[in-house]
Amino acid sequence: PLRPGLFAATLLRGRRSSRSGGTTRTTAASRLSSAGAAKARLTTLPAGFLWLRRTTSTTLPKYRFVVRFTNTTVICQVVKATIVGDEVLAFAYSSELPRFGISFGLKNYAAAYCTGLLCARRLLAKLGLDKTYQGVAKATGEVYHV
Repeated sequence: PLRPGLFAATLLRGRRSSRSGGTTRTTAASRLSSAGAAKARLTTLPAGFLWLRRTTSTTLPKYRFVVRFTNTTVICQVVKATIVGDEVLAFAYSSELPRFGISFGLKNYAAAYCTGLLCARRLLAKLGLDKTYQGVAKATGEVYHV
């Protein structure tokens, strides 16, 4: 029932070995390794359950879009969270918006939207995808789908 591409954690009922008095879970571990659950770690839980979790999922980076509202500005960041520490990939402040023609209301909902858009455009430029996803060249008010 287990596949190598399984990312979700799975609870398994462990069989107790009769040789060691019912404390080891060797038969369940051998069943998992023979089923092809590569790079998985078994953790024993109470009531004889085994918790199978992917060890590779902890090494994958997790990306988050962080928005902070201060008293005067809006700060947007794209953060990559790893075990070692966090790395900010792109950021934008609403205090930068006057360079683009928005000179007042730098803390409202519209400023938060524009700051997030600026942060996303900077991330696309950093990754080299800004030519692929160009967006709308002239704002006409019509619906635009990527």
